[in-house]
Amino acid sequence: MPPRFRFFALLTFLLVTVGSFAFAQDAERIEVVIELREFSFTVAGGEANAPIVFKAGQPYSVVFSNVGMMGHEVLVGRSVLVEDGVPDGYETNLLDALPVKVAGDDWEVGTSGFVEVELEPGQSVEIYFTLPTELIGTWEIGCFVPGHYQAGMKAAVIVE
Repeated sequence: MPPRFRFFALLTFLLVTVGSFAFAQDAERIEVVIELREFSFTVAGGEANAPIVFKAGQPYSVVFSNVGMMGHEVLVGRSVLVEDGVPDGYETNLLDALPVKVAGDDWEVGTSGFVEVELEPGQSVEIYFTLPTELIGTWEIGCFVPGHYQAGMKAAVIVE
């Protein structure tokens, strides 16, 4: 079963075949593997919760892999929203209005307005995107499963 995705309620989105989006060829993409653990995001071979750096204009293939023992969420944004005293997402999401391709083991879709992915233990998902220069700056990746963000499951995301 594919991970669940949550999109902004007011954002109209359309699932289309991948061929409808212009994505870079595999040879041009840089692959980044981010492991979800208790309670960290770790770029393969790096330190837990170390900053994750992307270059604007560079095509990426980012693989999120839940290697932990519990379910996790992945959101990337700015300005943490708090609901009933608990962190609950971001006011602005990095991939909110960008065309992205999302792929699992035996499925893939192209969409616009990607906000969140939820992964159960052992699940992985791959996201293809290119960040425009207007998104240069510091963002944050976080997990908002109750208690995870508060336990430190967050890291800086820097777009150069």
